[in-house]
Amino acid sequence: MKHIINLQKDWKEIDVKLNDLLLDEENIRLDISNKTQDVVINDLFINEDAFQILESIYKNGLFPDEIPVAIEKNKKYIIIDGNRRTASLKAMLNPSIAPKLYRQKIEKMMTGYTPIDKIKIILAPSRNDVNKYLAAKHTKTTRRPWTALRRAYFYYAQKENGTSIEDLIKTYEINDIPKYIKMYEMHKIALSLDNISDAVRLSVSSKNFEISTLERLYNDKYVQEQLGISFNNTTGQVSVPDDSNFYLIYSKIITDIVNKTITSREKIKDESDRKIYIDGLLLGKKILSTSKIGADKFIPRKIKKNIRKNLIPEFINSTLNSPTIERVLEELKTVQYRKFPNLSGDALRSLLEAVLKKYFDRIGNPIPKKAKYTYLQDALTHSKNHFISIKNQEMKQIIERIESKKEFLEMINHNPSVFAVPDDVENMWDLMQELFIFVFQDAKKYKNKK
Repeated sequence: MKHIINLQKDWKEIDVKLNDLLLDEENIRLDISNKTQDVVINDLFINEDAFQILESIYKNGLFPDEIPVAIEKNKKYIIIDGNRRTASLKAMLNPSIAPKLYRQKIEKMMTGYTPIDKIKIILAPSRNDVNKYLAAKHTKTTRRPWTALRRAYFYYAQKENGTSIEDLIKTYEINDIPKYIKMYEMHKIALSLDNISDAVRLSVSSKNFEISTLERLYNDKYVQEQLGISFNNTTGQVSVPDDSNFYLIYSKIITDIVNKTITSREKIKDESDRKIYIDGLLLGKKILSTSKIGADKFIPRKIKKNIRKNLIPEFINSTLNSPTIERVLEELKTVQYRKFPNLSGDALRSLLEAVLKKYFDRIGNPIPKKAKYTYLQDALTHSKNHFISIKNQEMKQIIERIESKKEFLEMINHNPSVFAVPDDVENMWDLMQELFIFVFQDAKKYKNKK
């Protein structure tokens, strides 16, 4: 008769001093020889958020269900599952082993506290047994190779902890260190951009971001020349123009990569493709590369926790009895405005103009025509004068703010060299929302009076 595997019985639970525990050097899934305890703990803190685990233990204690799984080797115990928790406890016991970035914080936190120096571990028969357990527990392979971007973060974490790039090259005896430094810094600049949406920034922050597409662009000599990007031939460190047009173009590139408008196999596969793509972005723009700054000057922006899915809320409904307005409004409620910001921005501009014209017709105060057509500015001027006359200061101020942004709305509608990013569209709607609410409510009220 077959028996059900009972790991609770077959694997022993023992008490072990932290100093007798080793972090798993095979946890670093790179083909390198220099895998040390210092390198492992540095990576766990810089790239795997071990400090958050440490903070949780500091505030809430070590929970009874958080028992690391280990194997025995040479009278030491190697942690296979639970490396972050173990690294956190070791750093609380001896803050000097933590990366420089965290040492003072940990020392300050531990002032007046007695650290934990002994914990329970589950002792497994072999690494293979633990891997089988982890595979069953997490329903996926437990030894996935690192992505190129994850490798870049691993090497750069050691640079941040005080190791020079030259020493990294000597230590790891590979020629790719400058490549990974370059990759990390171009990625860091992308995360620092103001002109990308939080949804795009969230995608870029993932270590699964399609860095190969970006790499194909920034390694192209023509792209480097046109965008003013330069790299240190020895270290790979990056310098870029401190120029608004560079930031705008780079934002568009990053957004296109996230939206898969371009991939390493489409649109930018060949030199000629890359030239056409970059020339299209630069149309009418000039990047001044005289003043350059290094990647160390860029600070990644924080990502909002709640990212808006839809541009216009469901509760916004037209009362103007216009099929056109109602259709455009409903489409804008469902369109993926983060993927199609230019389409959405153009539609939003048209919707604003149509709503104002229809509203003033409804209340018996039509917008005067100066020529054959009524333009958006005519509608805004008439709206402002109307709200002044009825002493509605709030709506008057909203119109004035829309007027201050009108040039951009007109440019994305008419200028082939100007494009929108999702935050532009989101900000424009946020500016208009209270105006739309007022207009739809007031039109309904007027209709009831009639």
